[in-house]
Amino acid sequence: MRVASLSGMPAKTNSILAVFRADHLKTASGMTGLELAIERGRSSAVRQFQALAKRIRHHIAVEEGFVFGLFEARTGLLQDGPTVMMRSEHRKILDRIERLGDLVQKGAPETSLAELRTLRALVEDHVSREEGVIYPACDRLLSPAEIGDAERELSPDRRRGRG
Repeated sequence: MRVASLSGMPAKTNSILAVFRADHLKTASGMTGLELAIERGRSSAVRQFQALAKRIRHHIAVEEGFVFGLFEARTGLLQDGPTVMMRSEHRKILDRIERLGDLVQKGAPETSLAELRTLRALVEDHVSREEGVIYPACDRLLSPAEIGDAERELSPDRRRGRG
């Protein structure tokens, strides 16, 4: 089975690339859902935002707490490797999530949509680097068992327990 990506390139299953690409696609869908919810009204937008924010925060937590740690341990690239830049980009994404949440909570549709467009562009740019550099490297470095562990960590059951 193949999994499509935001870039349209297929990924093999049982790979970090496939696992995280599938989650990236769900995040993109969640952003589209939020856009529609913002247009429907504040209460719908708040619910949709909360689900999207939880997904993104969990995704970042799994990347930073599990995948990046394994990558750094295997490569020795702690201070000057690609995960340093990825973590910096994660902080920017999380900052944008906070701003967007404030706007959605206030019921400001025009500025919420503008902030969502900014977040979407930032995430898409970030995803292209993850899918082009980090994930393929992880697929060469990690065992099938570790990839399975990452998939389990990313699962919705794990996300339910995290804010």
